[in-house]
Amino acid sequence: MREHGGNIDVAAARYGFAPDDMLDLSTGISPFIYPLSPITVDALQALPTAASLTACVQAARHAYKVPDRLTVMAGAGTQAFLQIIPRLVNVGTVWIRQPTYNEHAHCWADAGHNIVDGDVMPDEADHAVVVFPNNPTGDRYTDLNALASKIERKGGLLIIDGAFLDNAEGAELFADLSDYSCVIHLRSFGKFFGLAGVRLGFAMTSPTYSDAMRGMLGPWAVNNVALMAGTLALQDDDWIKNHKDVLEQQAAELAKILTNANLSIIGGTFLFQTIRDADALSLHEHLAKTGIWTRIYREWPDLMRFGLLRDSTEMDRLHNSIQIWRS
Repeated sequence: MREHGGNIDVAAARYGFAPDDMLDLSTGISPFIYPLSPITVDALQALPTAASLTACVQAARHAYKVPDRLTVMAGAGTQAFLQIIPRLVNVGTVWIRQPTYNEHAHCWADAGHNIVDGDVMPDEADHAVVVFPNNPTGDRYTDLNALASKIERKGGLLIIDGAFLDNAEGAELFADLSDYSCVIHLRSFGKFFGLAGVRLGFAMTSPTYSDAMRGMLGPWAVNNVALMAGTLALQDDDWIKNHKDVLEQQAAELAKILTNANLSIIGGTFLFQTIRDADALSLHEHLAKTGIWTRIYREWPDLMRFGLLRDSTEMDRLHNSIQIWRS
């Protein structure tokens, strides 16, 4: 099984906790949930309609500031798009700079493509995937225009995974890359709104690829509950602005805890902070034994990612556990 954040039930059972008693910092999902109204049974009875899909897509276009020239598509989380995008093109070579979100490489390899790494895209690569900002390092690739130009000339694909991207910064990307039909932008709904379980994500691309992607997704690709949640939340401009401020404040508090414990933060976003430490696996194991679950990476054992804390009680719990490990 591929490793991801979450799986708190498995972690709790392994370390002898009830799932509700274990503090899950292993994901980059907001600990604060968008206040949806209770879902009625009626929402589950009928198939999703074209009107409900259109409303959700228009809400996404509004929230993410997507220009009219790009087609917006909804899927069951961005994972749905990760699995179909590599099948849009003939088998070739894709550049995926590591470390990064591991599903990209898995999905391209599953479709028969060759994966190459490195700080610079090699000449033999046909396609590229850039997670922006990167997960887990939080860094931002600085030469997207040149990369898009190179891939456009090759007739390849450039995937920009903006799962942790700020909406304003995303709008700048749309403008900067407006001349390139090779680009597919991905945006996650559930992480920011604390609603990962509804499984909703969006792809924005030129008509060159949108028809084929719709065909691969198939009918009723997003359920009614997800469409309702997305339409409501993505139109709530005031909540989005206030929530971003809260997340940035919580990220700063998390960074303070880690820094005060002499842990070296290499990067992060408003939804996570990542440290590099030679003893990261030891810290992860210690925290797990005290009921705190974090994200480690077997491929990069010195990296460790922390999701946001909800309140001062959780902050004290993390601080105290790290101090015990340090002593």
